[in-house]
Amino acid sequence: MSSNMPESKNLTESIAEKVDEELDDFLNEMMKKSKKTAETEDKSFEEIVAELETHPAFLKEIDPSKPLHPAVEALQALKYECENPVMKADSFKEEGNYLFKKQDYRTAIANYTEGIKVQAPDRMLNASLYCNRAASNYQLGNFGYALFDCVMACKFKEQYLKAFIRGSQCCIELKKFSDAIKWCEAGLKISFIN
Repeated sequence: MSSNMPESKNLTESIAEKVDEELDDFLNEMMKKSKKTAETEDKSFEEIVAELETHPAFLKEIDPSKPLHPAVEALQALKYECENPVMKADSFKEEGNYLFKKQDYRTAIANYTEGIKVQAPDRMLNASLYCNRAASNYQLGNFGYALFDCVMACKFKEQYLKAFIRGSQCCIELKKFSDAIKWCEAGLKISFIN
């Protein structure tokens, strides 16, 4: 693991240098343009700010309808390049949680799915990824998928009360009332134990 650290550090440094160079080039280009156009065209402060906001160094949010700037792609790749599967899966989970709070359920599902694909050895983390994906699917009305994820969450953590609650809600939405009762009874047993 330590043998990969210098490699990762070198990659990080090279990406940082590239972003610095691109920022310098961008600012130099803007200065040249401003010198050329100063005599013929005056830009408002708002226009200058809008131009600067298109550069990755100044982005506040990424517009999913536009292609990503190469520097942004490189920074995103850095986030998920970690060799440790638990850290990698946890990173996907955190991003999914952020997107869930923003009500971007489809992208949250994609992040939870990527976290699940990592197959981290942490059973609680996997249970949480499945349960969170179930919550996102539930919000989209995908009750069958959400129920499947609740079942999977319980395979990783047998006494996962959140998964039992969500599973019973899914069964109610799917009009599987006898199954909903079973999920509720199992959840009640857990709540009495804890």
